[in-house]
Amino acid sequence: WASDFTHNGNVPSAIAANMMGTGLAEEIVYRGLIFTCFVSAWASKKNGLILGGVVYAIIFGLSHLVWVFLGKDLAQGILQSLGAFSSGILYAGVLVQTRSIWPAVLIHGLTNTLVYLSITSIPEYHESTHHGITDLIQGIPLVVFGCAVLWKFSKQVKKDHPAEM
Repeated sequence: WASDFTHNGNVPSAIAANMMGTGLAEEIVYRGLIFTCFVSAWASKKNGLILGGVVYAIIFGLSHLVWVFLGKDLAQGILQSLGAFSSGILYAGVLVQTRSIWPAVLIHGLTNTLVYLSITSIPEYHESTHHGITDLIQGIPLVVFGCAVLWKFSKQVKKDHPAEM
């Protein structure tokens, strides 16, 4: 159905549909499955929620190194992986805070769409190490938010189930 958008000349809609679909798929796999499994497995450990969030975010970040094997510059691939790790922390915080995968799906899809549109529609834009580092620095508040939510909820779990921690 996405091809219908491009045949009708609505390329931005096709791009948005594709990027939202990628956000949905990654959220289902990484947050809905992997993060949830880690949190369940480590629920009885001290700070199991934080541990689950960090380990799954590492896996999410590493999965983005595939772009290096597809021809992306190594430095750019590493920066993209670090960005994915940071985003993963944010998405985990959103999932825990809202108790729903859908806000993370929406944020992830919109982020993918905006990044894609920036790369493809701004003629003077080009990926560089400088842009990658700038993006990581600008993402720090979002990572802090994700970490704060995971920390807050890990303490709440400890209060609700003291014998398990």
